[in-house]
Amino acid sequence: ARSFADIGDIIRGTDTYKGPNGANGVETKLKSVFQLIYTNFISSSDMVVRKYPNIQSFRSAWWDANREYVWKAMTCDAPEDAMLFRKLENEEIPNLILSQHKCGYNDHPPVDDYIPQRLRWFEEWAEDL
Repeated sequence: ARSFADIGDIIRGTDTYKGPNGANGVETKLKSVFQLIYTNFISSSDMVVRKYPNIQSFRSAWWDANREYVWKAMTCDAPEDAMLFRKLENEEIPNLILSQHKCGYNDHPPVDDYIPQRLRWFEEWAEDL
């Protein structure tokens, strides 16, 4: 399963997952799409070239500018009775879990997309123990 943070890694081109054959077809396609957008965008101004000196910086900026819209798109079709469960660390009440209707559509996107992928994976693996 992919999380919102994983989608951010994929868009920014920093996803470390490789498919069974060692290739990442999604990355190859995204690279060509972002290259086309980047080429058209930087032709508009020298200032743009200085702000985004390479495709990687452009992809990262695109994610920063559009992550909230991606979150809304991911959750827009969630039924009213869909629930989002969040486990909170609380000293007084261990294993406190909050639930929320509509899967977080009206919330701001989660901020864990800025945590490096390997650290998120360790946290996910620890939850499975």
